[in-house]
This record gives sequence, structure tokens and C-alpha cells, in this order.
Amino acid sequence: MKSLNNANCNMQTHAQGQNEQEQEKKKKRYWLLLLLLLLLLGICAGGSYYFKKIMPQPNGTIKIQNGEENEDGKKDPLDGLYVTYSGITDTTISDKSVVELKNLKENGDIIMKFEIYENSKLLYSSDYIKSGEHINWEAGKDLSVGEHTLSVIQTPQIEVDGEYIPLTSGTCECILTKI
Repeated sequence: MKSLNNANCNMQTHAQGQNEQEQEKKKKRYWLLLLLLLLLLGICAGGSYYFKKIMPQPNGTIKIQNGEENEDGKKDPLDGLYVTYSGITDTTISDKSVVELKNLKENGDIIMKFEIYENSKLLYSSDYIKSGEHINWEAGKDLSVGEHTLSVIQTPQIEVDGEYIPLTSGTCECILTKI
């Protein structure tokens, strides 16, 4: 009888050992799965940041809509006005390269001024450009060899009753690499 109890006890101990091993395997799988999930999230976040930096800047549109009336009881002439900003693509340039700065045709009566900065230093400032027109910035002459992270500020204005009214500026960042 004693040997039967010993055998039964050995079977229980063996079964408990197997159960503990299975639980350890499950824990290891859980941690491995969690680690892989975190790695995947990190890759997605890094890829998203990378592609945002190298992809061309899209045009941005801002709609002005305040629905207010002026003192004369007339509707605000800026209400419902759209301003579309052009983007500049990250690119490589040489000494003779120019960058086309456009005021898009969609802007109608809006005139646009461009200012280009590197590290808060003004590199270029344009005159106001009519919609549908562009000017060429001779970036190859203004920049030294190397990589340049630039802020391009686009400042729109519209004429209302003989006065030019400044609108919300738009800013994009681009990287020009001069070789």
C-alpha cells in the first residue's frame, strides 16, 4: 500500500512539475509577444516620423469663417475665404538651382509674400506675388554646401476697401541639400 501511495505522490509531483513548466512557457510566450508588439509599435512610429520628413509638403488650405457682421451690419468680407499655401519639397540643389515660390491660382485676389529662414536668420524675403504667379528664389546662390533645414513663411494679404488686410501666415519646413 505504501508503494502505491509513493507512486501516487510521485505522479502528483510529476503532474505539478509539468503544470509549472507549462505556466512558465505561457509566461515566456506572453512576454515575447508583448516585446514583439512594442517593437512593432516602435518601428511604426519611427517609420511615420521618417516618411513625414522625406515626403513632399502638401498644399495646406485654411478657411476663414467667423460668421460675424461688421459695425454697418454687413457680412465680414473675409467670411468663407479660403487661403491655399504651396509647399516646398525636400530636395538636393546646386549653385544654379532655383526654388519656385508660388501663390496658387486658387487664391483669387490674395497676394502672398514668402520669407525663408534658417535658424531664425532671414535668408530671403520676396515681394508680394499675385495669385497664379510665381517668383524664382536663387537658393543655389544663397546657400552654402551642405544640408539646410529651412522654415518657409507664407504671408497672405487681401485688399478690402482699398486696404490690404494681413491673413493668417502659413509655415512649412523643408530640407535643401546643396552639393
